[in-house]
Amino acid sequence: MQRLGRLAASCAIALVLVAGLGGCGSTASYPSSGGGTSVAPAQPIEKVVYVTNTGSKYHRAGCQYLSHSQIAVSVSDAVGRGFTPCSVCNP
Repeated sequence: MQRLGRLAASCAIALVLVAGLGGCGSTASYPSSGGGTSVAPAQPIEKVVYVTNTGSKYHRAGCQYLSHSQIAVSVSDAVGRGFTPCSVCNP
């Protein structure tokens, strides 16, 4: 009989532990995102290309046609300024 009592006590302890740790059917609450700091959605990272002072094309880093006056710009900025993609490095 004493053995059965120990088994029942062990089962009761296990149930208490499982319930306390958020076992099945847990109603544990987690912090909501409704009132603290807000995070802005991530902006897509734009590809960096290079233009020169004298050319009309934009290039990848290391292109053979990229001269010493390498100016880093985004693709949308290069296109907006009238540059077109280099047909060799195909940025």
